[in-house]
Amino acid sequence: MAAEWYQRAQNQAVAKGLTGALLGAGLGYGLGRAWGGHNNAGWTATGAAAGAAGALGSVENHADTVFKNCMENRGYKLLW
Repeated sequence: MAAEWYQRAQNQAVAKGLTGALLGAGLGYGLGRAWGGHNNAGWTATGAAAGAAGALGSVENHADTVFKNCMENRGYKLLW
């Protein structure tokens, strides 16, 4: 059961990471254009990195919660 949840979390991490990167890149590019900067690649890359990091952080928290619940249900007490 936990292995299935963990695999699902990994699959979601890939999908959400790509989606976050694409949305972040679009937002970064838009901000770069709006502010008239000539470094749109920098804005785009920063937006993509921020979007991917935010999405992956969300999924990683879910995977940690699944692992923690599994171990606690087996009698282990985790410190986080």
